[in-house]
Amino acid sequence: MYSKKKLNKIPLLLVLLFMSIQSIGQTSFNIENDFLLFEDASSKEPVLIYNDSTLATGFNFTKANIKTSFPKELEKRDFNSYQFTIQEKNYLVAAGCGPVVHYKDTKFTRIDKSFPHKSQYSALPFQYKNEIYLWGGYGLFSYKNILTKYNFKTQEWGSMPQNFEKEIPTAQSSMIYAKTKDEVYIFSGRTYDYKNVFKSKYLEDFVWKFNLKTNTWKKIKKHNLNTFIKNKTAKRKIIFQRKNKTVILQEDIIEIDIEKDRIQLFHQKDFKEILGAVYHESTDKISYVYKKSNQQIVGVTEDFEFFRGELIREDSFYAPSKIKYELWGSFLLGMLVLVGIFYKRKRNQHTLFENKIVYNKTTDTFYFKGKALKNISDPKKRMVKILMQNQEEFLPLNALNIAITEDPKNDSYGAIKKRREIYLKELGQEFSLLLAIDNNAVFETQKNSTDRRVKEIRLKIEITTQS
Repeated sequence: MYSKKKLNKIPLLLVLLFMSIQSIGQTSFNIENDFLLFEDASSKEPVLIYNDSTLATGFNFTKANIKTSFPKELEKRDFNSYQFTIQEKNYLVAAGCGPVVHYKDTKFTRIDKSFPHKSQYSALPFQYKNEIYLWGGYGLFSYKNILTKYNFKTQEWGSMPQNFEKEIPTAQSSMIYAKTKDEVYIFSGRTYDYKNVFKSKYLEDFVWKFNLKTNTWKKIKKHNLNTFIKNKTAKRKIIFQRKNKTVILQEDIIEIDIEKDRIQLFHQKDFKEILGAVYHESTDKISYVYKKSNQQIVGVTEDFEFFRGELIREDSFYAPSKIKYELWGSFLLGMLVLVGIFYKRKRNQHTLFENKIVYNKTTDTFYFKGKALKNISDPKKRMVKILMQNQEEFLPLNALNIAITEDPKNDSYGAIKKRREIYLKELGQEFSLLLAIDNNAVFETQKNSTDRRVKEIRLKIEITTQS
């Protein structure tokens, strides 16, 4: 039998044993900023390459001090953003798009014939039917809403078509995303701040859905994410997919189930300054490196359920549509007014638009006095639609480039600029002749108040939209 004195010592021994086991499960590293962390597609274990091409693998990084080499012309830290596993093979893509590296058996091999594009930083990465894609991003002083795909045969990147006939999201970067079998959802991205060209701003709280079968975008509705994020401007944000959920790892942990319309907020069980993390789907574990208070870097692997702390709160992911009861009277009155306008418009549709240019969304055609304007080419049509969507504010001229870029890979900036000048001149002449106004009354231009080198433009004439 144990004495009472000995029994009192048992809890302390258990605590010391747990602390000892926990310390054994951690591996310390003398890591500089230049490191790369990902999951080995074959072993399903974490791989960490750091400092001068030193490799650590295995859960808790127990297989350490393995010497390897990384392509000398590339920086390891540039490959933490876009990581793909296709048919049990690892492919790592450089931040900004361009170089592609294949990893196998502790060896890194560059497999592309591309170059550092530096144009799609913080883009949306996804794979579909064993192909690698990037959408949007930022680079070369502009935000993008382009879709690019890596061609394994030519070993180069190419631009992919999107459905521009309907809705398409604003050019943006740093978006949060979720993926199902044939659809990708994006939200909470950043784009131009036209009031200050040196800064960016968050987009409206809307969710967009991209159909991977038809390459078609659709605007869904507003989300409820911002009420769950403590620090929206935090620089370090780790996003991964877990059991059909999107996990956002910052100070706390947010899980979004977009198909079930649920969002949950959890504590980190033991808060740490995490520098990088990788989730292991096959074992439901998470491997990560973090910085201790003494600045030492530690690597550890934990079951995700152990890593994630208690549930703080949960709610619907999509924001509810709310109409206050005291506004119902005004709402009904407004509806009556709209109905009256609708019938009046039906009766007088010809005279209502008689002296205006009208854009019909259904036919994607501009009309004047009931006749289609057939001379407006598709690039010019896309330019006008961009200006129509932002009619109340000035846009940088280069915001029109996406509408007229024919070959993103080969078109030079000079060629795009010249094409833009020609199209704007032709549009000015065509619209001024139709409306019997001066050429200079079609568009209004100015220099940006903050950066005088940036020229801005907006549509000065009125173009009415019809469904």
